[in-house]
Amino acid sequence: MQVVATAGPASSTVELRVRGELDMASAPELASALDGLLTADPRVVVLELADLSFLDCAGMRPIRAASAALRCKGGALVIRHPRPLVEQTLRLAGLAEALEGGRRLLASP
Repeated sequence: MQVVATAGPASSTVELRVRGELDMASAPELASALDGLLTADPRVVVLELADLSFLDCAGMRPIRAASAALRCKGGALVIRHPRPLVEQTLRLAGLAEALEGGRRLLASP
């Protein structure tokens, strides 16, 4: 797995582009990247998952933790462009609201 961070146009927005597979072996790398970002106190963290080919429950832990931490601070986690299998996994884990257009995705079959 590869994680690339870029700052958005406003310093309160940061994007992480995650590539490869996010599982038990690579989840600590994402957790470390997210923890580092959260210390800078961004309002919005965007996870770009277009290049993420696999996600399991261990890989979701850092995503869920970051989402909860951001909500506590009045911020938000936004997940963009997940592949269908990754999207389904996120939805089943209760993270559909973090998906860009999450309300629409909740209504889909």
